[in-house]
Amino acid sequence: MTVPQRLRKRGRRPVFLSHADRPCRRTGWSGILAQLPRLSAAERRDVLNRLIELDEDAATLNELTSSAEECFLMLDAMEAHDAENDAR
Repeated sequence: MTVPQRLRKRGRRPVFLSHADRPCRRTGWSGILAQLPRLSAAERRDVLNRLIELDEDAATLNELTSSAEECFLMLDAMEAHDAENDAR
């Protein structure tokens, strides 16, 4: 039985990270932590840089979301004001 079939029987969607067209199993947090000591210093530095990029992306996304929400609130207020003026 292949891995995707096993996962389907359990009702979960298969999640694969492809490496050279080979399916890899999904790694949990404890598995990731266990692998870190086996990495070279350069590889650990790459992992750290990627984590920092993810944090920066998340911060940028949060800022953009807040800005968009403020703009939509202003637009809603302007539309309500226009609707009020049209009713008169």
